Amino acid sequence: MTMKSVDPALPVPLYHQLFLNLREAIFRGDFQPGSMLPSEAELEKQFGISRITVRRAIDELASRALVRREKGRGTRVLEHPPPQTGIIGSIETMVDSSLAMGMQTEVQLLEFEYVPAPEAAARALGLERGAPVQHAIRVRKLEATPFSYLETYVPETVGRRYGRHDITAQPLVALLEEAGITISRAEQTISAESATPELGRALHLAPGAPLLKVERTVYAQGELPVEYITAWYHPQRYKYRMALERQNIQGSWKRAQ
Repeated sequence: MTMKSVDPALPVPLYHQLFLNLREAIFRGDFQPGSMLPSEAELEKQFGISRITVRRAIDELASRALVRREKGRGTRVLEHPPPQTGIIGSIETMVDSSLAMGMQTEVQLLEFEYVPAPEAAARALGLERGAPVQHAIRVRKLEATPFSYLETYVPETVGRRYGRHDITAQPLVALLEEAGITISRAEQTISAESATPELGRALHLAPGAPLLKVERTVYAQGELPVEYITAWYHPQRYKYRMALERQNIQGSWKRAQ
């Protein structure tokens, strides 16, 4: 098992770099549920960082319910949900779910290029129409069966931080985080749409078959748009689940965190 080194020159804090490394290793299966993470002393020595930095990274894993500290024993990896073609919860769980999905499914990259931003992408990303953006089209598969067709637009300044190989090897949310971008919120709409011949071929459906369509704009801290994605999902292989809880006795509701 190998993990990336941490780099003080990067804009990402060292503790968060270690958190990303450990989280990716957990989702990849390097640390199985029930197993113990390396000790704080081992991680301190392996990455050449302070004990405080190691502890902060583990605290972040624990806050995501990925590990549990056990007094006198160390840090145990918790059971995490099996691969699901769906995303639930808050921004934190959206990021973790996207990462888990990305690590446990395979991707086929159909297009990767820099193009003038079309009107919808320019509007979502706060750019002038025609400004250069990175455009990618990917098909995600679970157990060799396609379930999503993803079209993303990313500002050129963000897209230049990773390449074609990176986007096939890691989920986009992981690449954004490694580039020092902290995702703060997202806006999305969900609708239904009929499959075009192109979408039908990619998702193994007949043209005209119903699809679930999700359009989402992802923002970094400072209200900076960093990704505009349109995703089409096979309706029998993907579900979107939202939990609601009562906010007060007057009967208003809020989305569960």
